[in-house]
Amino acid sequence: MGGLFPGSATLDEFWKNLLENRDLVSQSDDEVFGASPSVFYDEEKGKLDKCYALRGGYVKNFQFDPEGYQLPAELLEKQDSQFKWSLYVAQEALKHSGYWKNEKLESCGVILGNLSFPTRYSRQIFSPVYAEMAKEITAELTGEIVDISNANTNYPAEIENTLLTNAPAALVAQAVGLKGMHYSLPSRR
Repeated sequence: MGGLFPGSATLDEFWKNLLENRDLVSQSDDEVFGASPSVFYDEEKGKLDKCYALRGGYVKNFQFDPEGYQLPAELLEKQDSQFKWSLYVAQEALKHSGYWKNEKLESCGVILGNLSFPTRYSRQIFSPVYAEMAKEITAELTGEIVDISNANTNYPAEIENTLLTNAPAALVAQAVGLKGMHYSLPSRR
């Protein structure tokens, strides 16, 4: 088993927080969303591409160690938080099971649940996609071409395609040596 939870980088810490009845729900911030939370907030439930609450169980102050995986540490260090979290939990689970760096992993795969919520990089990388869609829809509805610029981004160019082509499950599989099937289950609203 492995786990990473708000205020708990290990299963023992998680259990201790449960026993102490600690409330680890916190306010979202720029670091959590990659932009001001006000960009995504609307108090009305059900609005498209909006959230109606800014408090949640956020993993904060997590320190990822990119060493020891089967992919370059420099590449892993540049990944979005959701990738780092997935790698860390997979490593912890494999260590707990006694299979970390075991050749038997080559016949194993990974299925990973993936919550698609704005993160530091996901918002930036999808901004141009949303801007282009808005431009096309506006043109279709009004008959006019309106230039809709996307938000300024600073997503590292050298890994721009990594986030799009490697779902977290694929990155985990490559990084820990799982050569069986890998699949990320997307979240549903």
